[in-house]
Amino acid sequence: MKITIITHGIPNSHSEQANNDPLLFLNFFEKKKIKFDLISIWDYDYNTSKKGRKHQEKFIRNNFKHLQLFKVFSFRKDFFTRISRFFLRILTSNSQYFYGDKKIHRTVLELVKKRNSKIVLNFFELPASIFANEKEINIFNYLGVARRNSELLRVKNLLKKFDLLQFIKALNAAIYIWKMNTIYDKFLSNAKLNLFAAVDSYNLFKKRYKNIHFSGPLSNVREVKKKNEKKIPVVLMIGALNSNFMQDSLSMVADSAIKLNEIYKKKKFKLRIVGKSKPPNKIKKKLNFPWVEFAGWVENSEKEYQNASYLFCPNSISAGPRQNYWSQRLQKFA
Repeated sequence: MKITIITHGIPNSHSEQANNDPLLFLNFFEKKKIKFDLISIWDYDYNTSKKGRKHQEKFIRNNFKHLQLFKVFSFRKDFFTRISRFFLRILTSNSQYFYGDKKIHRTVLELVKKRNSKIVLNFFELPASIFANEKEINIFNYLGVARRNSELLRVKNLLKKFDLLQFIKALNAAIYIWKMNTIYDKFLSNAKLNLFAAVDSYNLFKKRYKNIHFSGPLSNVREVKKKNEKKIPVVLMIGALNSNFMQDSLSMVADSAIKLNEIYKKKKFKLRIVGKSKPPNKIKKKLNFPWVEFAGWVENSEKEYQNASYLFCPNSISAGPRQNYWSQRLQKFA
């Protein structure tokens, strides 16, 4: 029986969690000596690691002996594609205009059928959308944060900038919010099982579909590790700084910087912000305090968690496994 894993991005442990979760399955298959195929869609707008494509491909090829086929297909939206998709999303609910494109959908589907794959495990929406109409293949989808909530945060972040381009981007996100349930219905209803890592997604769909299961974030470390005790507590914020979640989080922290500085005067702490991309100048200016450190991208996130006293994930909208510990954490320091 042929098993194929399809990922949006190449599985790795030095990017965001979305790319780390598939490694658990790859490692399991390797340990059990189960032969499998891996198809990855390399999205130039999606990579959150500073390690390039060649490095990530080399890691996969060198570490999985039971990997029968490894193919990487490139996907990139040019300016014309972005403009045309904006209008096509209004006129149709075809998933090709929301995830990937016609070429990626056709290429991946043809390869899966050529390989005679009987079980396909899709990581996230783009791969899942490819198999929305396939009845002969056993489809299993692993999904994260409900995209609706992510797009709501995007709209909030974009409208803060007050210019025409940001307004158009916000309108595009609003169209996505409007169409989301229809798009999801196409691939959720067709799957044997849909695993949800985020509780907001699970709660959103559990009453509508019987093939829904809440898995929680698979990459969470279940064992308790001894923390490295610090004289000055380290508060960790981690994630790509250009993501909807981190932009929203940083805005909340920046808007409360004066109050946080008053807390710092009473109880010293270090706010360590880790993730690819640079913060907006406006945010960086507001957070120009000795207790704030923008560390940039790091190769080993495990060390960051190990050295942190607290994990800080504030968001203005409850989304995914992130929870707003804002008041709780302030009380810890106060």
